[in-house]
Amino acid sequence: MKKMLLFIAVYSFTLPLTAQEKIFEYDVSSFLEPRLIATSVHTDFSSPLFHSILLSKTQLRHTYLSETGQRKEITVHTADQNPDDSLLANAQADKNIINLYRNSHYLLHVPGLKKLTDVLYKRSTSKYYIVSTDVKTGVPVISDTIGFPLDTELVGCYFYSTAIILVHHKYRKDEFVITTIKDDQKVKREEIKIDFQDDNNSALLRRPIGTNARKYNVVLPAANLWLPVYFLDYNSLTFEDGKYLKILVGDNSLNTWFIQLDITTGKYIIKKFTPTDTGNEEIKNYPSSWLTDSILISGYTTENELRLYFYELSTDSLINFISITKDNIKQFTSSGITKSGDFWSKSNITEISFSDFLKKCNANKLLITGYKDGNEIFLTLASKYDLGPTSTFLGNIATLGTMDFRQVKPPSMVSFNMSLKLGKMKPGFGEVKNFVWEKILMFIWGIRSYSTSADITFKDGYYYISYINWDTKKIVVHRFYKYL
Repeated sequence: MKKMLLFIAVYSFTLPLTAQEKIFEYDVSSFLEPRLIATSVHTDFSSPLFHSILLSKTQLRHTYLSETGQRKEITVHTADQNPDDSLLANAQADKNIINLYRNSHYLLHVPGLKKLTDVLYKRSTSKYYIVSTDVKTGVPVISDTIGFPLDTELVGCYFYSTAIILVHHKYRKDEFVITTIKDDQKVKREEIKIDFQDDNNSALLRRPIGTNARKYNVVLPAANLWLPVYFLDYNSLTFEDGKYLKILVGDNSLNTWFIQLDITTGKYIIKKFTPTDTGNEEIKNYPSSWLTDSILISGYTTENELRLYFYELSTDSLINFISITKDNIKQFTSSGITKSGDFWSKSNITEISFSDFLKKCNANKLLITGYKDGNEIFLTLASKYDLGPTSTFLGNIATLGTMDFRQVKPPSMVSFNMSLKLGKMKPGFGEVKNFVWEKILMFIWGIRSYSTSADITFKDGYYYISYINWDTKKIVVHRFYKYL
């Protein structure tokens, strides 16, 4: 399954677990002024294949590289260019197709033995283009063009089984549109209305929830995954899980709603989790939530406490409730509460009080991230330090795609880590394994001198970063394990 993520890889069975490793590298010096459109790793063949798409003024090149070093190139040329006879597959193509790649948003690549398929979205036409390229001849054709009304937004683009699936959300409505595209079959479109069975919450999803929305929802590559909290300042969260989209959204009555949408059938389930013992204090924000593999965590802050609720999704039951105050905060964290004032450097850190932490959460929003490992849950609880709205953001690294380093400007945060042992939810003091993001950020900082952007994504326990090294004229791919 795939949204706008351009890596799909499973290598845990072939490569050792290390903090960072280079898994692919190859020369692109023969390609004049290349622009890296997308990269991906595919495991549907006898051996894994790394795929990249390079674009120049006159050429488009698909390159496949196997783990054993075998390489195949399929190059599309404009009609006024002479093909290079050294390439494995050459073709003449209309300039419009190359311009389509140049001026569109790249969504998905599907490899095949006889043809390659790409999905592109062109904003100026509000249409999606399915481009099929013959593997033998390299000739591309636009096999399908799909338009959508302006009142819809893309949630994700996926390939599942034999079908390309587009999922859209209708603005200001609790409705999704699922479009299924298969070879030699009529495009199928189905509308799904989410019934909350509650008049007071019938408009929960009427805010934008797509991948391009700001402050409403973000689509994340997996549940049970620690992510930097500055990715998560949204009113609701959507997690990808195979053929399912799992959506968490809170309402102004402190309820947390869980929606699981099957993108292959259009069927869904919906659950409401209502906190107990909410007290009489005024709550200014909607509840925040997070999802591990089977446990939904919901929380909010009051003037004097932070309240966390843990629900088991399989039984819809409340596992436990925790109240954290200034009197017991030391029982839950041994590292203290810190303010990090510099995204790129951990040297700019100060410690703050729990009371100040609550003030920031109440003024902004409580943010939760974490994961379950064995019989223990590891969490980071945080909030933005800066009061009021901010225009800073981290490229589109939250949706995990192409990141322009010039856009890396996230805000300061206040946070603390905690761990809990399941059962009676006793405080634990295991360390939250989030060092991978320290490694990733240090790595990104290190390549800024010879690369201007990178692709970053997550799948099956690994983050993958690919970029063009302009000094060596090579495409390089590194991977990082999620728990370090």
